[in-house]
Amino acid sequence: MTRVAVLGTGRMGGAIARRLASSGFDLTVWDRTIAKAQTLSVGRVAPTPAEASRDVDIVISSLTNAAAVRDVYLGPQGAFESSAGMKNLFVEMSTAGPESIEELSREAGKRGLRILEAPVLGSIPAVESGTLAVLVGGSPQDLAQARPILERLGEIHQVGGFGSAARLKLVANAMLGITSAAAAELLAAGTAAGLDREQVFWALVRLAPALKAR
Repeated sequence: MTRVAVLGTGRMGGAIARRLASSGFDLTVWDRTIAKAQTLSVGRVAPTPAEASRDVDIVISSLTNAAAVRDVYLGPQGAFESSAGMKNLFVEMSTAGPESIEELSREAGKRGLRILEAPVLGSIPAVESGTLAVLVGGSPQDLAQARPILERLGEIHQVGGFGSAARLKLVANAMLGITSAAAAELLAAGTAAGLDREQVFWALVRLAPALKAR
């Protein structure tokens, strides 16, 4: 059985952990707020990122921002600390920007470690249904190892080297922001014209399904 650690059990990380646990993976979880990780009841709760990353095959992280990513990987008791010489693979799924994963990839290389970036398009319902779009940057060989896990979360799209997936997500988020702003104006216009708000929203979602994620 593949052993997986999930670092960060907030809304997205917690949903990812639940999805993987229900898929039969052997899980270890860590969160800065230990009670949050314990509440999930999906596997062993580790006291530090370093401990969570020890003796597992895949380490997934879903964290709040670039500062949190840097601290969890490179700080005291960080994930990279316990992994020197080990064969586990790190999969960084946070929305932290291209500079963050580029730094991590350099640090991983210095330590002889392997890492993928895998930011996602979609929200909690997409995690729960396994319909995320998983954008991957990094080695095709490493993706082959992570694929059975990532496929449980959604459709995999390999973009290129480190930073490419994060940059594509920035483009996608900008598109979603523009679409959402336009939809808000059209929703107001439709209701002002006497149409039912739900009917207008139904029509907009038919043309732009990503609005469901907002």
